[in-house]
Amino acid sequence: MLKFNHISTQKTYMIQSALGRSLDVKNGRAKEGNGVQLYDKNATFAQQWDLIDAGNGYCYIRSKLGYFLDVKGANKHPGAEVQIWVSTSSDAQLWKLILGDEGNFHIQSKLGTYLEVHGRGSANGALLLMSTKKDTTAQKWKFYRIPSALYLSNFKPHRDGFNFVNDFQNNVISGIDVRTSGLCGGMSYTALDYYFSRRAIPSAPFRPAEGTTLHRYIYKRQVSSIIDNLDKWAELTFNPFGVRDSEFANWGLEGRLNTLRNHLRSKRPIALCLSDVEGRIDKGHQVVAIGMDLGRFSPRTKQFSEDVKIFLYDPNYPNRMITMVPDMARNCWEYLDEDQAYRTYFIDERYKRKLPPVLPKQTATQPGLVHELLVNFCTGSDDLRGGNDNVNLRVDYADRTYENFLNLNNSQRWIDNYDHTVSLILTKPHRLPEIKSITLSTTFKGGSGGDNWNLQKLKITAKGLGVNKMILDKKGDPFFRFTGKKNNLPISIG
Repeated sequence: MLKFNHISTQKTYMIQSALGRSLDVKNGRAKEGNGVQLYDKNATFAQQWDLIDAGNGYCYIRSKLGYFLDVKGANKHPGAEVQIWVSTSSDAQLWKLILGDEGNFHIQSKLGTYLEVHGRGSANGALLLMSTKKDTTAQKWKFYRIPSALYLSNFKPHRDGFNFVNDFQNNVISGIDVRTSGLCGGMSYTALDYYFSRRAIPSAPFRPAEGTTLHRYIYKRQVSSIIDNLDKWAELTFNPFGVRDSEFANWGLEGRLNTLRNHLRSKRPIALCLSDVEGRIDKGHQVVAIGMDLGRFSPRTKQFSEDVKIFLYDPNYPNRMITMVPDMARNCWEYLDEDQAYRTYFIDERYKRKLPPVLPKQTATQPGLVHELLVNFCTGSDDLRGGNDNVNLRVDYADRTYENFLNLNNSQRWIDNYDHTVSLILTKPHRLPEIKSITLSTTFKGGSGGDNWNLQKLKITAKGLGVNKMILDKKGDPFFRFTGKKNNLPISIG
């Protein structure tokens, strides 16, 4: 827990200007892009702010309305506007509280500027802008603690979650185009495995390719997350004509909410399973609960259910904290930040921690040199079979040396209309102009049983210390069709 003198993160505060009025979300409107102003103290959610530890001496300032204090457009210059916005974990939402005289604080953005009252001074409706540091009352703030039922684990989506979107397509039956979408349970379980084992989660911004160590692990954890909870998923399918909609939605406000609070009170994130509004198992979803805020909610009377918020790491929305709230009028639980709703949730207490893989980490150390190629293959309407039919890549350099990368698809089938990104670590770093060409080749033998593969798009990005440049971007319909007779494709770079 981060502490700024007497102020602690994971607590709720009213923030008051030295000019005499409170930091307030304009018109109490919970909508991204809404402005922030000064207004008379009224103790509404528009004036209640949670301080959330972001590490390295910074915090997030989150409105009880569910959005985060944000410098509009990440503008570093004086005069930048201040708004509320969905969680982005960017510098525009990171703040440092700097203690000054008489218990006042300056609120500094990580962008470098300071929160300041602008325009009409202390009047109701005075807007806030960013400015250079000044020793004036317009930049001085006091924090007054508000009793709150806020519980947050130490799981941070931008640090402990994956950096890629859950857009997996899964080839369920080899050789036949039967597929499922997503590995949300596997990603949630794997993220928890890395978190509890205190191992850094892989930071790659792209989905792991079929057959890689990480993909195999996530897929295995996906299977566990489903099989271990089949009875609970099945229970939610019995809902003839929606007669149990209200019952299911209310389960989330009853004992489950207390169980969730007990986990989060000990700062332990936990897997949650979200039931589709129609009760379809194939439309269910799995996430990680990382915090909650009960507000004024009373478990005994169920009054003020609208105050309840559950904070999530959702693999569909990387690097963000998603807020889920109950809507008892519609008998569902919905995302505050997205157009997404579920009938109810249940807590996955059958999750058992596993030791996740430690992946080789290649760090570029020589400035200006390329040490890695990220190759993105997009398959068109004819798949790459895998098995004995695979794809290789050769890189040719200006000094007439070359290196081969074999079986990029790990003998796995690459299904049609889907893409894979493969990381190739060069044996020796090279300057960008030294990379002269690449050659793709396949191991197809041809004949009546031979494979054909439509390569729709091909992108290559050169990576290194101070290097991040796309050096190839080809596409067509298809860009190239590999067959038994046409199994070699040389491409010049530059």
